[in-house]
Amino acid sequence: DFFFLGVTHLGDAAFIIAAAAALWWTWDKRAAARLLSIFLLSCALTYFLKNAFSLPRPDPGIVRSFGLSVAVNESFPSGHALGSTLIWGFIALRIRRPWMNGLAATLILLIGFSRIYLVVHFMRDVLAGTVMGAAFLAAALWSQEAASKSLSRARLPAVFPWISAFSIPYLLARLLSDPRVSQTMGLLAGIWLGILAERQWVSFDPARARFSRPLRIALGIAAGSVLAAGTFALAPTQAVFFLSHILLGLFIAFFYPWLLTVNTSHSA
Repeated sequence: DFFFLGVTHLGDAAFIIAAAAALWWTWDKRAAARLLSIFLLSCALTYFLKNAFSLPRPDPGIVRSFGLSVAVNESFPSGHALGSTLIWGFIALRIRRPWMNGLAATLILLIGFSRIYLVVHFMRDVLAGTVMGAAFLAAALWSQEAASKSLSRARLPAVFPWISAFSIPYLLARLLSDPRVSQTMGLLAGIWLGILAERQWVSFDPARARFSRPLRIALGIAAGSVLAAGTFALAPTQAVFFLSHILLGLFIAFFYPWLLTVNTSHSA
């Protein structure tokens, strides 16, 4: 029980976002930006599908309950299976080493099985989530490459990326009309706006940033956790969720890298 309760948290959205942020601050900001963009969009898809199908989870009156906090009628598909397939598949494609392929496959299987073992999903939910995660990852990587090539050839106004970075997540949040989608799309808008700001005013280099990598991660995660806790303390409206999570995204992509870079330049 203890093992699978631990394993299942490797598929939590909070863990994946924190891990991607740590990657951003210490190793490869471009890979982390793509990873977060794909994952947050997949979260919106997952919430949409859960609401659309509205299938019940296993009945805790019949089977053992571990007391996990889950919505009763949001069984299909498994967000943990979808997210873990997407994230660990992305990392395996990025590293391209046999050991990483094996590790990614093992984690995807264990996280998916943990959802069945902990009696919060049926096997159909996990299988569907795994297939959807793989399909979404392939589609996202292809569309990112195609969009990058098209935009590089197009002559667009300088303000176009800034408008798109806000309007696309905002429209998705309005269209899907779910507080959780508002949170994830607000975070995505903040990440995209932060990327643009960082490129223009910071040019953050993880290899030259101040502090050791472990200390950088610890300070960033601590500050981000405080900021995230503050967003949930606000009035629970979709507009507030969206705007407050923009601040969290800006912290990950712009403010914290800026602080590290500013300190580095001053010390030099």
